[in-house]
Amino acid sequence: MEELPEKFATLRCLRVLNLSENRLCSLPANFSDMSALEDLRLGSNQLTSVQGIESLKRCEYLDISSNHLTSLPEDIHRMLSLKTFKASRNEIEFIPPLLGELATLKHVDLSHNQLVSIPDNIGIGQLLSHLILGHNKITELPVDLRKFRTVEEFDISHNQIAAIAKNFATVLSQLRRFRLGTNPISDLQVPKELRELDVSGNQFYKLHKVITEDLYRLEILNMSWHATD
Repeated sequence: MEELPEKFATLRCLRVLNLSENRLCSLPANFSDMSALEDLRLGSNQLTSVQGIESLKRCEYLDISSNHLTSLPEDIHRMLSLKTFKASRNEIEFIPPLLGELATLKHVDLSHNQLVSIPDNIGIGQLLSHLILGHNKITELPVDLRKFRTVEEFDISHNQIAAIAKNFATVLSQLRRFRLGTNPISDLQVPKELRELDVSGNQFYKLHKVITEDLYRLEILNMSWHATD
C-alpha cells in the first residue's frame, strides 16, 4: 500500500492502527482527525514527514521507525499522553527541545539516526525509564544528569562521546542496563546496581576501576574488541 485515502480518517473511533511494513510516502492531510488513536504504528514505510501526528493527544504508543525522516514535528510535545516513542533507523538530526518535557514519556528509542546532541531537558518529566540513543553522532551528554535519575536502561553505544561526568554513578542510581560500547571513553564510574554493562570497543586504561567487586549484581558484561594497557 502506497497511500491512504483521505476518507480513512473518518474512522474516528479507531484506537489502534498498525500501518507498518507498507510503502507509504505520506499521510493524508486530515490524518489528525483520528483523534481517538492510542496506539499508532507506522514503522518500515517510506515516510519523509509525519506532520499532523502531533495533534493525536490520546496517543500513548508511537512507532515511526525505519522511514526516511530527517526531522520530527516541532510540536510533538503536544502529544500529551505519549509514553512510548520509537523513531529509530531514520536520518533525524535534531530532537525538538520540548519533547523532553512530556510528563508521560517513559520509553524513547532514537537509535540509528544522525543526532549530534541530546536536549538538556530530556527526562524532565521524571518518568523516563528507557533512553536508547545508540548509533548516532552524539559528542557529549547534558551537563545536568539529574533529569536522568529515573532511567533504568541507557544506550549511547556507537557515538562519539569522549567523557562522562564523574557524578554519573551517583546520579543514575536507578540504572540497570548501560550500553556505551564504541565510544572514545577512557575513564568511567558506573552504578553498582547494574545488571548489564557493554564497554566493547572502548579504551579504558584503568579497567580495574570500572569493573570492581561492587558490581556484584552484574549479569551481562560485554568487553569485546577492547583496547587497554
